[in-house]
Amino acid sequence: MRALNDELNRLGYRSSPGSNRYTWRTVQGVSQLMKDNGNTSDGSLALADTLWIPSPQVAVGSWTASQGLSVTAGSSVGSIGGTIVKLAIKNGQPSDRDRTITVLGQSGTLPAGATEVTDAGFCAKVAATPEFTGMPKDARSTGFDATVTLPEPIRVLRVPSGAVFGIDGQSGCIVPTSSKGTSGGRGSDDPIKVTIIGGELGASLVSPTDVSGASINPSSITRVTIGRALDGLSCGR
Repeated sequence: MRALNDELNRLGYRSSPGSNRYTWRTVQGVSQLMKDNGNTSDGSLALADTLWIPSPQVAVGSWTASQGLSVTAGSSVGSIGGTIVKLAIKNGQPSDRDRTITVLGQSGTLPAGATEVTDAGFCAKVAATPEFTGMPKDARSTGFDATVTLPEPIRVLRVPSGAVFGIDGQSGCIVPTSSKGTSGGRGSDDPIKVTIIGGELGASLVSPTDVSGASINPSSITRVTIGRALDGLSCGR
């Protein structure tokens, strides 16, 4: 019922937008809508006389009903192309902060901790683009390109994936190696916490922090410990 009230309001007829009740204003709106389209109505609306359409504009794929033809309740009278209800990033990694996702020229928010977008408004914008509506069904099922960016630039440290241990979600630790230490060996520094921002080709992009949680300048870390030298180390929380 709310959808009816909202749609009547969108079309400029009397209604009770946002309401789930069939109010007297809804009766007036339905009556006027029917009269404007050549039908007589006292404002009543039978469920059997209602056809649900998922959006204001749809591309009809096939149609079997015709004027004057009786249709059994619940039977199909036509079909329309599918729409988007969720956009998921294949092999995506969540972030501890919101990110901006751009798909087919439309930008929205990828929530912190998520690798998929379920916002109906954003999905509808993507589905309405000419690129999507003209895309073959097979191409839609295989996916399409998107870009994901942080709202503000963040400096990260690129380290071998094997340098990050004690991983818990997007958190982990690395051990900076003293410049006086031997290559691959543990230096004088203790483990420091990092936030994992992303990864590529066997490397992890991390943002290091000190014991207070403040960011550490990534350029101050030039070498890190990797491999078996990390065995037995603890990444405290």
